[in-house]
Order: sequence, then structure tokens, then C-alpha cells
Amino acid sequence: FIEHQFPDMLEIPSTSKSPHIMFGAMAKTYYAAKMGLNANDICVVSVMPCIVKKAEAARRELSKDDNRKDDIVISTRELGKMLHEAGVDFARLEDEDFDQLMGESTGASVIFGTTGGVIEAAVRTAYEWVTGETLEDVEFTQLRG
Repeated sequence: FIEHQFPDMLEIPSTSKSPHIMFGAMAKTYYAAKMGLNANDICVVSVMPCIVKKAEAARRELSKDDNRKDDIVISTRELGKMLHEAGVDFARLEDEDFDQLMGESTGASVIFGTTGGVIEAAVRTAYEWVTGETLEDVEFTQLRG
């Protein structure tokens, strides 16, 4: 997005990869080794709110040896349509715990993929490291674009 809309600002964004790209890499390296699987036998499907993530997943510079980290990216809207067409009433599904492949999750990980989430996660984490306290219920509206 920024490359096309604001090319003069390319140096400003985070240099880290998006969470779905990082997860795909972990699934095909760490998880594959842990489970004794061949990375080529793992199909990583990401469900993302932003359709730009599809183009991001296809970028060659995010792949190693032309092996994509995310094999398939669908939008949340596409998933909703698939569930509807399959007759799945999402609102009636029972709650379940998520798979903790790498341990516990953090609040920073939840906001990382949202607009302004990377900088907010960094500020919250830095605050905890410096003060030793958790930053509670603060709205970072200026960081959210």
C-alpha cells in the first residue's frame, strides 16, 4: 500500500514482516521440525481483514527459494461468504481455546496486525520494559493513523 500511495515515506514503516508472513515461516520451519514434517507438505492459509495481504504474500522478497510462507490468503469477507454458503452459523458455534503452538499470546500480538498496531505494540512493550508495569486501557488514537 505505502509503496503505491506514499512512496516518499518508505523508510518510515516497520521493517518487520506482517504477522501472517512470520507465522507462515514459523510453521514451515519450527513447527515442521517439531512435528517431523516436510515443510513442503504444510499448507499455510491466512485469513486476513486486508486484501493487500494477498499481494504481500506473493512478494518474492518474502520467500526463500520461491517457497511462499503463506500458500493461500483469503479475506475475512471471503471466509464469511464460504461459511454462509456452507450453512455454518458462526454466531452459534461454541467457543474454543486457540492452539498455543508457541506458548502464550500477548495483547501486543493481538493488535500487531491492525492499523497502527505495530507502533502501539512497540510503545506498550517499551513501557512495560522501562517501568515494569502493564499499561492499562490507554487509547493510542494518534498512533492509529
